[in-house]
Amino acid sequence: MKDYQSDGNLNYDDLSGGSVGEVKGYGPCYVCWEKPLVWKDLYISCPGWDEERNRECQNTRKSNWYHATDSGKTEISNRAHIKCTSCYTDRHMSHWVFNCGEHRGDNYWGTRRGTFRASLKIAMQIGDYEEFVDNLIAHMSSHRNDPEVRSDWK
Repeated sequence: MKDYQSDGNLNYDDLSGGSVGEVKGYGPCYVCWEKPLVWKDLYISCPGWDEERNRECQNTRKSNWYHATDSGKTEISNRAHIKCTSCYTDRHMSHWVFNCGEHRGDNYWGTRRGTFRASLKIAMQIGDYEEFVDNLIAHMSSHRNDPEVRSDWK
């Protein structure tokens, strides 16, 4: 459109967000409709899962997390992504591995939905994290079948 005049050929419903047939507040992601993308420092306890012992990491100390590749600080989004603020690597949180320094050897452990939820709930005690974490957990629940989520997270 070049100006603000009405155009009889334009379907204004297409501009209201969502595709034809979708109703705001329904469908696969009710969280995404009204919530803007938000990034926060990844400040949680270790979400690692010890496959060998079939248990979560016992380290419950909260800390900032850094990308091992370039020591960049990491952030987490309310859309279940983690990114490095230095190299901008950005992937779904199910594809990151963690080492809090208390794992045997130099092992990086993967995560599970449950261990990440537990770590996020601990983080809720910090400042304005509560709404953020609630939105993230709802997003995780709504998107557990997305192709970008690791198969063992589903």
